[in-house]
Amino acid sequence: MKTISLTQDQQLALGILVSGIVLVIALVVMPVISLALDYQESKEKLLKRIDNQKRVLATKEDVALNLENIQTQINEHSFFSSQPTEALTSVDMQNTIKTIVTDAGAELNSTQGLPSETRDDLTKVIVSVNLIASLDVLTEILRSFNSATPFLMINQIEIRPITDASSNNAKQSAPVKLHINMQVLCFMKSPQS
Repeated sequence: MKTISLTQDQQLALGILVSGIVLVIALVVMPVISLALDYQESKEKLLKRIDNQKRVLATKEDVALNLENIQTQINEHSFFSSQPTEALTSVDMQNTIKTIVTDAGAELNSTQGLPSETRDDLTKVIVSVNLIASLDVLTEILRSFNSATPFLMINQIEIRPITDASSNNAKQSAPVKLHINMQVLCFMKSPQS
């Protein structure tokens, strides 16, 4: 058998060749592999974003349908006054309140329109109401406000009993009368400018 012995020059040439191969791998192949891994991560992130956007687009129709249903309910239930101005809304509210209070059997002392407040595209029209009624009649009035068209809400309410000096010692057979001050409000859509 013949033995192969490498001379020093051959060993040096082999070392340079191996070093060159390692250098090419380090300078060319490693950055390419690193770039490929970065592209893979970027691709996965983009696929996740696409999936999220597909989910959003899938719910877009549901949201639009829900908004349409809400708008239909608002129009059907007449939550907002249909009057074109704040003054007409205030007069309409005062007439509605007068009808509700007198139909319930209470004594209406006064109604007065207060300054309205506008925020965004809604105007809050406020009417101050002063009346005398029993607790049962007040309950009926509040129920009627809740079912009125347009929807009437109580902003503030102050209730004081009316004391009768002649009946302090005797038991009262009649219901206690209450003096009631309240602010009733209604919303209207602001006119488009």
